[in-house]
Amino acid sequence: MSDLLGNDSDGFRTIDTITVTNAVDTPLTAPSAPAKVTVAGGNAEATVSWTAPASDGGAKITGYTITAAPGGASTTTTGALTAIVPGLTNGTAYTFTVTATNAIGTSTPSTPSTAITPTAPGPATTRVAGIDRFGTSAAISASTFQPGVPVAYIANGMNFPDALSGAAAAGTLGAPVLLSTTTTLPTSIAAELDRLNPTKIVILGGTGVINDNVLTQARKYTANVTRVAGIDRFGTSAAISASTFQPGVPVAYIANGMNFPDALSGAAAAGTLGAPVLLSTTTTLPTSIAAELDRLNPTKIVILGGTGVINDNVLTQARKYTISSMVGCRSC
Repeated sequence: MSDLLGNDSDGFRTIDTITVTNAVDTPLTAPSAPAKVTVAGGNAEATVSWTAPASDGGAKITGYTITAAPGGASTTTTGALTAIVPGLTNGTAYTFTVTATNAIGTSTPSTPSTAITPTAPGPATTRVAGIDRFGTSAAISASTFQPGVPVAYIANGMNFPDALSGAAAAGTLGAPVLLSTTTTLPTSIAAELDRLNPTKIVILGGTGVINDNVLTQARKYTANVTRVAGIDRFGTSAAISASTFQPGVPVAYIANGMNFPDALSGAAAAGTLGAPVLLSTTTTLPTSIAAELDRLNPTKIVILGGTGVINDNVLTQARKYTISSMVGCRSC
């Protein structure tokens, strides 16, 4: 037993042992390198992300520096683990490294990211549509033309021939082609004509294609309403050309008038070049079209489609109307 003074009963004193350890501070260092650097390309820039270093060196990380190679473009953050690096060249491949900084210093660079190549964005893709073919026709016009157009063309929306030649004329003059039924101007087209306030309206085709009721309705939107027509689709094609183009056109396109695919693409090209699209049968150049080619005296004639669409007899006939070596070219 021990008394209150810590003396054992046998006269010896017990002394407790206390161990004292002196703490030694770990020296502060720069951080270790950031890790897992990933990158996504953009338009003349890149978005870089990474994870924090495994060690901050004993001091708070105060920032990161992101550097591109080649070129050395860089940016910094004050702690965020994602950054955008601007000033890059589209079409050039880049890798990126990241360093971390604290009060003591800056880490070694991270392992480089995989390479990315910034690119300019492609053209935007949109849809232009209405509730039916007439609504779509009106929507296309509304998305393209400002009020006060010099002319608006109206073509039958239930059949294609007149609109094919009309599209080339319209493209040349900076004018819309709007679709109608045979007997009535659709509400959507009427509204678009009201918005367009055209100087002139041209009805494409005879009264069997678009009757005079549509012509009368069109007069609500301008007093200057005319009709361009021939005795058939080929005659109407020639008449549209004659009402639009002067002799000496750089090129005339010939497309099958009994089907529409080649003429659809050809009309856009023709409109850009200030050229007509003239319709033909598969085997013979119609008399009305031959006469219009003679008047036009084109520098070049281009046949649209293969020999199953327009055969070489038409090509041979077309050679009478130009001296160009490019006559009848099917792919130029």
